[in-house]
Amino acid sequence: MISKASYKKIVETMPITCVEFILIHRRKFLLGKRANAPAKNKWWFPGGRILKNEKILNAVMRKIKEETGLSTSVITKIRFLTVNEVFFPDSAFKYPCHNINIIHAVTIKSAGNTRPDSQHSTIQWFSRIDKQWPKYVREVLASAGFK
Repeated sequence: MISKASYKKIVETMPITCVEFILIHRRKFLLGKRANAPAKNKWWFPGGRILKNEKILNAVMRKIKEETGLSTSVITKIRFLTVNEVFFPDSAFKYPCHNINIIHAVTIKSAGNTRPDSQHSTIQWFSRIDKQWPKYVREVLASAGFK
């Protein structure tokens, strides 16, 4: 892991490469309400930055465990969906943030004991896209076949 000071400098000067995933169970998808910047208090996909020397799919698996509490043994299918980017006006460091997101659709056989991590105030399963959600979230869900 890198120091907070180093990460702050990176956020200030570079795009951050992240994984995001749409967790799918029985035609529903999971979103988390962000507890901190960026996108504080917005419904968003679980995910986060890829670590140095970490393969993309390993980052997806790590973030599934960290942000939902689910074991990767419940995964039945992982499908690359798209690459997208987001320009946030803020970050945990109060600087604008530029994220490049590698997005996967992850189908699971059991929703089990999903629980939010410290990045989310709550997580919830949905079956339809809400027009109040950020445009980015709506567009990515639509690209995965949700309405």
